[in-house]
Amino acid sequence: MGMDPLTALVVHLELDLMLRRIEVLRLRVQDIRKDSIEVLGKGRFGGKPRTVSLTPGESEAIIGRWLEVRNHLLSRTEGPQTDKLAVYLRERTLFPYKRSALDAVLDRLKRESGIGFKGHHTLRRTGGRLMWQEGVPIETVASIMGHETTEMTLRYIGVNLDDQAKAFQTVRDARIQRAKSVEIVPLQQMSGV
Repeated sequence: MGMDPLTALVVHLELDLMLRRIEVLRLRVQDIRKDSIEVLGKGRFGGKPRTVSLTPGESEAIIGRWLEVRNHLLSRTEGPQTDKLAVYLRERTLFPYKRSALDAVLDRLKRESGIGFKGHHTLRRTGGRLMWQEGVPIETVASIMGHETTEMTLRYIGVNLDDQAKAFQTVRDARIQRAKSVEIVPLQQMSGV
């Protein structure tokens, strides 16, 4: 299923870069750098800033495609401009998207794809979980997600019994490998015996 540029942008920012919905809504065009984006996170007094790396190639293509759409919308405006990244055109005026509009984007994606997920946080949580399951250190995942503690990240991504069982199996397999690699020398061959 091919996604429209806005849906692709929202999914990429929330699933791949693990941004919160509010962070997506706050993004401005000038926040996009060559290899990163400046994100204004949640929190009092306008939010806590952080820098998130872009995925090589993929981010450039998805964000670039959306910027082409945004520039086309911009060329058709007569009203005041906005610096927000996620915008729509109504009556020749450009408006930044609001929460309900991004919710509608994901609702449409759920209907069209048949994939059942709860919403924005499901994408973000899934992105963090996949990254952690691939072996990315939890400290790095926490940093990307804007969490102050790794404990918060572990709770957020939902470490469960399957993860615990996998961890025990990994340790067991490592022990077996180490035991196989140790050469067992008969007592009679040991020097000094």
